[in-house]
Amino acid sequence: MRYLLILALSLTAFAGGLYLEVTPGTGSTLATARVTACHEPAKSTVSASVVTVVDGQLRRQPLQVAAVPGQDGVFAISGSLPDGNVTIELTVTNPEYGSYQPRVLIRAEGRKMQMATMKHYFGVPPKLKDYRHLAE
Repeated sequence: MRYLLILALSLTAFAGGLYLEVTPGTGSTLATARVTACHEPAKSTVSASVVTVVDGQLRRQPLQVAAVPGQDGVFAISGSLPDGNVTIELTVTNPEYGSYQPRVLIRAEGRKMQMATMKHYFGVPPKLKDYRHLAE
């Protein structure tokens, strides 16, 4: 098992793995998303949404995402968050990685992102229970 983990990490490093790093925002920005370890981060696209679960279905409300000028692969996330507990979902895509879409889920409570709840999803997208768990 240990060798499989080392092999997987080595292949990701060799391939330039696609990773999304999220840090708290400042001022009117909710968060900053940085695409790292990508061969061409400027070709990456980041999307962000407020996700709620209604009657067992995921409902997404998009947040604004803007590339930060002069910083390839860095994006400012802005918008308004509702009062209740919700989940913020960030997704990164890059044409070099085909349909591979790493995601980050973060709980938002009282209109503030709770960065300590951040969870990364790589090969397998989050399930409905992952969104529910964060919003509880």
